[in-house]
Amino acid sequence: MMKVHAGNSRINGAALIYFFKLFVVLFGIWILLSGKFEVKFLAAGLLTALGTAYLFLPLLTVENKRTGEPIYLLKVSLWQILGYGMWLVWEIMKSSLSATALVLRGSLDYTPRVVCFAMDFENPVATALLANSITLTPGTITLSVSEDGVFAVHAMTEACAAQLLNGEMQQKVARLYGENCSFVPLPERTLIARAENGAHSLLKQARPKGGAAHG
Repeated sequence: MMKVHAGNSRINGAALIYFFKLFVVLFGIWILLSGKFEVKFLAAGLLTALGTAYLFLPLLTVENKRTGEPIYLLKVSLWQILGYGMWLVWEIMKSSLSATALVLRGSLDYTPRVVCFAMDFENPVATALLANSITLTPGTITLSVSEDGVFAVHAMTEACAAQLLNGEMQQKVARLYGENCSFVPLPERTLIARAENGAHSLLKQARPKGGAAHG
């Protein structure tokens, strides 16, 4: 089986299908932008698309954080991406209207809180997409994502927090990338506990090996 290794331009085996997809997309863009169908223009576009696909396919390859195997960013259904994009735009519009209504009513019904949940994707692109989708939706901002997939999100109101904790967005992203991880809501104490554990770890590292220092 062929693998594409990030950082070089070697193409062999199973990645040929992704190379072909990238080539087709680039060649299609060339034709649309040039609008010319003479042989010389088509030949130039063909060679340019082939060379660009060969050079840039490794840049569209990331490693599975658990297995180290290559994950191809093109391994996503175009229709699923479009469907998710339309759904996300609709969610952004609804959240924008809700936030605007709060401002226009002069409502002080703000109950900001930090919501935590676990979504341990193998594909780092899925993690990035979810984190950015949350931030793009008015009322919620992704504060941090740990290496083990724990998300900390600031929610402006209880409604925003409840919408986030229903797991709909998380599960849509998981289906988009074929992930099998489960959505796990976590108590808000999670962040404090993780911070305390981190502080204790730093204190242990800072202590002299021979015991506590004596003044």
